[in-house]
Amino acid sequence: MVNSYKDLIVFQKSKTLTIDVIKYFKKNKTDRSNDFLLNQVFRSVSSVGANLAEGFGRNYSQNFKQFVGIARGSSFETEYCLKCY
Repeated sequence: MVNSYKDLIVFQKSKTLTIDVIKYFKKNKTDRSNDFLLNQVFRSVSSVGANLAEGFGRNYSQNFKQFVGIARGSSFETEYCLKCY
C-alpha cells in the first residue's frame, strides 16, 4: 500500500533525475546563450515530482490522475529541452 507520494517509484526516479540534472549542469558550465533553455529544463524536470506530490495530496483519485497527466507532460517537455541542448 502506498502511504505517501514518496513511496511512488516514479516520484523517487523523478527526484533522482532532478538532482542529476542540477549536478550535471553545475559541473559542466554552459554558454550563456543557453540559459533560457537550461532554466526551462530545471522548471520542467522539477515539475514532474512536484505535480506527483501535489496530486497525491489532493486525496481524490480524479485529481491525482489529472496531476499525473501534467507530470507526464512535464517529462516530455524535459526530454525535448534536453534533446535541444
